[in-house]
Amino acid sequence: MKTFSLTGKLAIVTGASRGIGEAIARKMAQSGARVILVARSQERLKTVAESIRQAGGQAWPVVADISREDQVIKMVEKITRDFHRIDILINNAGIGYALPVPETTASDWDLMMNTNARGAFFCSREVFKVMVEQKISGTIINIASLAGKKGYRYQAAYCASKFALIGFSKVLAMEGRDYGIRVHLICPGGVNTEFIRKIRPDIPPETLIQPEDIAETVLFLLHQSPSVVTDEILMRRFTSEVI
Repeated sequence: MKTFSLTGKLAIVTGASRGIGEAIARKMAQSGARVILVARSQERLKTVAESIRQAGGQAWPVVADISREDQVIKMVEKITRDFHRIDILINNAGIGYALPVPETTASDWDLMMNTNARGAFFCSREVFKVMVEQKISGTIINIASLAGKKGYRYQAAYCASKFALIGFSKVLAMEGRDYGIRVHLICPGGVNTEFIRKIRPDIPPETLIQPEDIAETVLFLLHQSPSVVTDEILMRRFTSEVI
């Protein structure tokens, strides 16, 4: 059996300074990819990048706020100029917290929509253009959530942002097929991150999905045969109710 490798591939991972994004970046680097780590925290990005390099991987930190269109455009332009190609985009950056609808302000709503949906749109649009121009049969993987499949009490803005991301991803997949660009969705339930620990302290940590589980799922999608595509993967905690 041929050994799976991402050697030579250039991958962008947003929200790579911690949690799911960091786990994905590490797994991809272990598989040979050159990984661009994107987040707002410069110091944390440098720490993750250095750790990946010490383990034998290739990683470069790029500070950017993906909710800012101008920053995303400059980021993709710089990456394309420096590395001459983009093969993989993992839209993982996200933000969320729990509030009842009457207590949700316009700022709360905008913050989650701008990062979780708008930011993924900006990144996808700019990378999509590069892949089309360079005739690269690339892959875009969007990390959504089960909160984009069903409603959760006190998570109106977060759910809305993830529903939007799922709808956008389905259209992007249709348009990408014309250029050999594959688009996948991963929709996890409770993952052992700071976000879920804050809003659901009642869930035993040992029952949560681990960031490494999401990273392994990303590698599974990247390893698939060119003749098939998995549009969407739903992942729930084993102890949770069936969706």
